[in-house]
Amino acid sequence: MKTLHPIAAAVLIGFSVNAFSDNNHAILVQVGGGNMAVADQSDLTIRNNLIVQAQIGTANDSDASQTTGTSNSVATHLQVGELNTSESLQQFNTSQSNIFINQVGSMNELLSILVFSQSDQAAL
Repeated sequence: MKTLHPIAAAVLIGFSVNAFSDNNHAILVQVGGGNMAVADQSDLTIRNNLIVQAQIGTANDSDASQTTGTSNSVATHLQVGELNTSESLQQFNTSQSNIFINQVGSMNELLSILVFSQSDQAAL
């Protein structure tokens, strides 16, 4: 049974849905065990968007969604440490907007939402 422990510690989960989107990109880097990241760009009405997620440590969670008319926008999540959670949502015709989430430490949580936003930035 000891051979299962290192395998479980090395499991990285990454999920990205952008097959139906127009010129959208998602970049995901995860180091450690127990991390989970979701990059949602599956809406047919979005174009020219970027999601960047990087996680180092254990038990981190990062969810980024760009839906419902979002265009020319960027969502960036960087987490270092343990038990961090971040979530960002850009939707409802958000254009040229940026969300930057940078967490260092442990046991942090964050939520950022931009809706009907034009050329806005949220740096957290």
